[in-house]
Amino acid sequence: MKKIGITGSIGAGKSIVSKFLKTMHYPVYDSDYWAKYLMNNNADIRHALTSRFGENTYTNIGLNKSFLAEQIFNNKDNLAFV
Repeated sequence: MKKIGITGSIGAGKSIVSKFLKTMHYPVYDSDYWAKYLMNNNADIRHALTSRFGENTYTNIGLNKSFLAEQIFNNKDNLAFV
C-alpha cells in the first residue's frame, strides 16, 4: 500500500482533499483530529501543557486553543517547546 502525506498552509485545501479521498474509500489518518483528541484526553500531555503554560490552558470544556496559541506564538521559547 502506498502512503501519501497531505501538507500545506492554512486554507490550502488539505481537508477538502482528505474528504475527497474518504469518499473514494481510501483510509485517511486525520492528524489534526488525533492531536486535538490527545491534548484533551491524554493525562501526560495535559500535565505537560498545564505545567508549561498554566491552569488557563484548559477550561471546563477542554483545551483553551486561543489561550494556548497566544502563549506559543508570542514567545520563541514556548514555540520551541512544542
